[in-house]
Parts: sequence; C-alpha cells; structure tokens
Amino acid sequence: MQPISPPEEVQKLISSTLKALQDDQDLTFQNHVRHGHDLCPTAWEYIYTLELLCTHMKWKWTHDYVIGKELWPIMNTWVTQSRPQQSPIRDVTVAAVLRLIGTLIKLGQLGMKQMLCKSVQNVARAINLFGKHGITEGVPQEVQISAVYAIYDLAPCNPKDALEALASWRSETTQPVPSAVTSCITQIGSLCRQIKT
Repeated sequence: MQPISPPEEVQKLISSTLKALQDDQDLTFQNHVRHGHDLCPTAWEYIYTLELLCTHMKWKWTHDYVIGKELWPIMNTWVTQSRPQQSPIRDVTVAAVLRLIGTLIKLGQLGMKQMLCKSVQNVARAINLFGKHGITEGVPQEVQISAVYAIYDLAPCNPKDALEALASWRSETTQPVPSAVTSCITQIGSLCRQIKT
C-alpha cells in the first residue's frame, strides 16, 4: 500500500472539515455592534481552517473542487428547500459558506494572476446576484449580511457590479444597515472612482 501523498491528505481534510461544518448543530449567529449579524467563533474556525487548507491547493483546484463540487451544491440545496426549513442545510451553514467564499478571495486574486480571471468573475457574479435578489427571495437577514460581506470580498474583480449589487440591496432592506456594511460600500465606491480616473 502506497502512502497518501500530501495533496490527497489535504483533500481529505477539506472534505472532513466541510462535513463537520454542515453537521455542527452548535453553530449560531451572533449580533455584533459594527458588523450586524455575524457568525460564532466556532464557525469562523471552520472557515479559517478551510481557507488555510485551500492555500495548499491553489485557485484552480479550489474553484473546481471546493467551490464547484462542494460549496455550490450546499447553496443550491439551501435555495431549493422551504425557506423556514433548516434541513438538510441550516441558515447558519449557508451563511458560513458565503463567508468562506469571500475569504477565498486571496486565492481568487492569485487565480487572476494565473490568467484564470474568468473563474473569479463567475464566482463574483453569482454572489452578486444572490445578494441583489436576497430580499425579494425572502432570504433571512443573517444570510443577506453574509452575502453582502462576500460581495465586498470579491469586489476587486468587478467593483462596478459589486457596488450595484450592494446599492440595490441597501435600497431595499428594511433593516438597519450595519456600519461595517456602509464602510464596505464606501470603499467599493472609492475603488470605482479610482478606476475611472
């Protein structure tokens, strides 16, 4: 029997961590004065662990395997289940998935350098649409906030679309907009102006 090579070991760790994230019934949302609805520390531990593991696998593999074969199916399952229903995917799980996609922006930026810009833009486009239409689709506020932060994280690959998605969300929300979200929108607006000049 041959020893498991490091990439295979990393893949197994990623799969087991994603499964643990989905199965962990103790994950919760927490209210934060500046950030609004945030994830509990345990959820962030899963996210940072997965981000660290993915840095060993580079952007193309992360995009094709983690986002394409693991995260999108979680999102799709959640979108198609009845809105108040928390099975098989809980709201807090999908919020963590959105934040994970956002934290993978570092690999996305690397992907752009590796001429894989289209894959990064496709991820950003999908998240922008999700955030933009979240209110009309009845997405819970906690998940909307996670989508907003993911849009911000992915904004560098298409600031104009990100700004449009966030401005649309802000104009429709009936909930108070967290100060950190206002700051995110301001920063993207500034980035758009810099690009124009």
